[in-house]
Amino acid sequence: MTQSSSSAFKDKLTTEAEAVKDDAISSVASTIKAVKEDAAEIQRSVRRSAAELADEVTTKLKAAGVDTDQLLITAKDQASDLQRQLIDEIRARPMRAIGVAAAVGVLFGLMSAR
Repeated sequence: MTQSSSSAFKDKLTTEAEAVKDDAISSVASTIKAVKEDAAEIQRSVRRSAAELADEVTTKLKAAGVDTDQLLITAKDQASDLQRQLIDEIRARPMRAIGVAAAVGVLFGLMSAR
């Protein structure tokens, strides 16, 4: 091969490699876009399903004579009370709280490693 034909061959390979790279980038970009659109549609579907389920449960509870508004207020109050109790316990015994958190972390790690 002569110097000029070697240079021309190299230029041709470089041009083809750039074209392949551009095609790959374009393909990956379109795949990412499609995956994002699919994920967004799944998220919308799950939200709709959850909202429909919540409406259905609320309707059935109200039909059974349960005051769902009062139930929600009571649940929020109980959650607030539990949160206050946890905060008080952590402040009173910080080393115990750290130990419990570490133990839970170890157990979670062991379970997720399987």
